[in-house]
Amino acid sequence: METSYLISINVLEFVTVIINYCAALHIVQTSHTTDDPSPVLLNVTDNTSALNWTLHSCKTSKIGRMLGRFFCSLLINAPLGINSEWISTTENEIADDISRLKKE
Repeated sequence: METSYLISINVLEFVTVIINYCAALHIVQTSHTTDDPSPVLLNVTDNTSALNWTLHSCKTSKIGRMLGRFFCSLLINAPLGINSEWISTTENEIADDISRLKKE
């Protein structure tokens, strides 16, 4: 397979951020989960590119820039904000456990 067909892990991690944001936004919009008029989702990631793309923008990946524009369109006038925080891979035990699940 040619490398031009591969999707960067950074892009996949950023897609995960966007999907998590959409899920949280749905909850905020459809149920009474908080009295806070401006709730903020804390996104924790062990991928520094996904972290930076969430807080700033992607400058190198065409797909990352396109996802960034899509993500911004979700954020405009949304009742939910987002903030990101980095966690080291060694401390990210839950994600490691999920990624290592095997069929029994």
